Amino acid sequence: MRSQRMVPQHVAMGLGIVFVSLILLLNQQRLLVDSRYGRQLRHWFGEERAPLVLRGLLALTAIFGILLAIEVVRPLNLLPW
Repeated sequence: MRSQRMVPQHVAMGLGIVFVSLILLLNQQRLLVDSRYGRQLRHWFGEERAPLVLRGLLALTAIFGILLAIEVVRPLNLLPW
């Protein structure tokens, strides 16, 4: 029997973060209009700057996910075992 190779947890988590960030980036207009967070961003930054701020935050989140997946950023290991 062949042994099954499992994807390391940090790779799966990093790719999941990137995936969610990209999905939210594709739905940014809906996020700005329909969510409380989006309305708060529009209130703080105005109608013109809020989409730019949201894109920046989502881009930073995607970059963090990539860095987590390639082990540049190490996850916290709070459990002793």
